[in-house]
Amino acid sequence: MLLKVAVTNAAFGPGVALAADCGPAVQTERGPFYPKGEIPTARELLKFPLDGPAVQDQVIHVGGLVLSQDCEPVSGARVVIWQADSAGLYLHPDAIEGAQPNARFLYYAQTMTDRFGAYRFTTLLPSPYKYAGLSRARHLHFEVWSPLQGTSTTEMYFAGKEEDQRRSRDRVWLSRDANLRNALISAPVDDAVRATGHPAFPLDEFRAYRFDIRFPNTESNRRP
Repeated sequence: MLLKVAVTNAAFGPGVALAADCGPAVQTERGPFYPKGEIPTARELLKFPLDGPAVQDQVIHVGGLVLSQDCEPVSGARVVIWQADSAGLYLHPDAIEGAQPNARFLYYAQTMTDRFGAYRFTTLLPSPYKYAGLSRARHLHFEVWSPLQGTSTTEMYFAGKEEDQRRSRDRVWLSRDANLRNALISAPVDDAVRATGHPAFPLDEFRAYRFDIRFPNTESNRRP
């Protein structure tokens, strides 16, 4: 089966701007697999065409707003995503030796927020994995930067009972502030929201997740 995703590089346009859902700013470390070398500019981490229902089940959209510390959308912010693939592999020199990367997957990319402060990626659902004795639940890494707000690094996790169980064994997750870490969990966007036509959450056969990223109120994150 040939999978197709409509791609647009235009601004999301009037009438479909997202309302800010301003949760807490939760910063995390980059982790051991931050991309080495040049990060491609792309909203699609998948190199189409991809064939087969197993691949279709793994495709997801993720998008949302980048917000200032005052909860205002930030246009022109750089958003970097990096993640494991559906086999739990990162494309990184320190990844599992001998593992074969997915030749049709980028593993990391960057984009800019539009004039409404929104971003979107189409990617693969990451797999849980084990590394250095740690069992990691499914997650995506993000880093955002803007000249006025500086840099912020965070992670997105996935909602669901099975994912709750995985996080209960994830020592990295358990090390997060218990009062803040639930803000890192995203559930699939409802079809009624997707039917409004917002390009961050296209209404197609793939699941979509919203993840807003807020810059923290600190001077320590202001690095180029």
